[in-house]
Amino acid sequence: MNLIFYKNLIWVYYKNKDYYSFIILISRLTFRDALLRNFNRFSRVRFTEENSSVSIKSFEISGVFCITAGVPLVLVFAIRGSPAMFALGTLMLAIAALRRDGKSAVWARLTSVFSQVHFAVLAVFFVFSALTIVYSPDVKRSVHLLIWEFSVPIVLAGTATALFPRGMEPFAGKWLLAGIGLTAALLIADIQLGFPMLNAIQVNPHDFDYNRAMITMSILIIPAFTLLSRMTLSKPDWRLATLALVAGLLSFVAIFMGVSETAKMALIICIIGFGFFKFLGKGAVTAYAIGMTALIALQPYWGDIISTAYDAVKSDHLVLFPSALERIEIWQSYGAATRNHLLMGTGFGSSGKLELTSVIADVSPEYQEFLGAWHPHNNFLQIWSETGIFGGLLSWLFMMAIVVKARGFVRSLSPATFAFIATVSAIALISHGAWQAWWITAIGAGALVLVVAAREQSAPKD
Repeated sequence: MNLIFYKNLIWVYYKNKDYYSFIILISRLTFRDALLRNFNRFSRVRFTEENSSVSIKSFEISGVFCITAGVPLVLVFAIRGSPAMFALGTLMLAIAALRRDGKSAVWARLTSVFSQVHFAVLAVFFVFSALTIVYSPDVKRSVHLLIWEFSVPIVLAGTATALFPRGMEPFAGKWLLAGIGLTAALLIADIQLGFPMLNAIQVNPHDFDYNRAMITMSILIIPAFTLLSRMTLSKPDWRLATLALVAGLLSFVAIFMGVSETAKMALIICIIGFGFFKFLGKGAVTAYAIGMTALIALQPYWGDIISTAYDAVKSDHLVLFPSALERIEIWQSYGAATRNHLLMGTGFGSSGKLELTSVIADVSPEYQEFLGAWHPHNNFLQIWSETGIFGGLLSWLFMMAIVVKARGFVRSLSPATFAFIATVSAIALISHGAWQAWWITAIGAGALVLVVAAREQSAPKD
């Protein structure tokens, strides 16, 4: 029976790419045997307040584990599995909150989170994106991307943030550090041994299959260290400091052993960014806001600007590797398509399909080659390309709302928060597609940990 179950698990996940059916299977794996073994005993135990309290605590602990340690760790075994793990954790937190506080209190907490400005901007973007799907070349794919790859991870992140239980901050900090450390250790071992684990798990393994785990670690490191600093501010703990040191060193080694140049860049940016925002303070935040405004506004010309700049400085000692040059050409192709459909874009989810549409006829021949690329490898350019100037404006409003929100955190958290925002922005500017659930889940998990750290900072001390 177990062999059949594992076979079904692998088939559903890797063949159908159905993240949320995966949750159901994981739930069966976790709870089925325990329920069968203990059914008779449970049926004879009278329900008491004490039993209820234990049950709620168990759900809270399991949920916090899933949305912290589980997010990077699962990516070693299932390269797109973090959304399912985060969803499972959010489900457990929701069950615990409903059992403990009731529907009214849960609804009030959800409303307080989702009524914030940045979520309102995302809601408007969702509605507008849904309208643009009408002229997308692949409507079914676009609907899938809008719902499952974009909207559901955002809703899960907001829900988990709203329902994160008080008093679980220490667990979150320890487990996130442990999850990062264990993920890094597994990656180091598998890379050193020639990828035996990857070859056993993946049908068609590639060395870049671990890139998602590497990028997720690079995003989560600074929130993890930030929460640790909040926990040890009044009472230093050498064991937590040792755990943090080991996790940091292992993740550094793993990332620089891997092939993800984006993860390496992100790790460097988060370190430099922390120093930049720490020492320059409000001036650094203003500089970031101005720079982000300029970058978003220039996206239709981004590829041409980078290409011109590179031509001006390249020499025998400064030559980009082929994949970087190809990425610049992809930006140029999508930039040309964007300029020809500036008002309404080419339709949400149209990236990767433009070579099959009339859009390609509107683009100069020298820019047509890379319109078949799966996405522009630039989140901001992808938003411009697919949803036009209105989508670009909404992306700017969202980033500015995040800046305002982050400035509302306690002053001691400001450098770490803005270093996290800058790191995510840099990855979004040069790397993968915007509508990928694992990517939005990584951002959501990091943002949640920073919110928890802010809560820990503002909580009254005994």
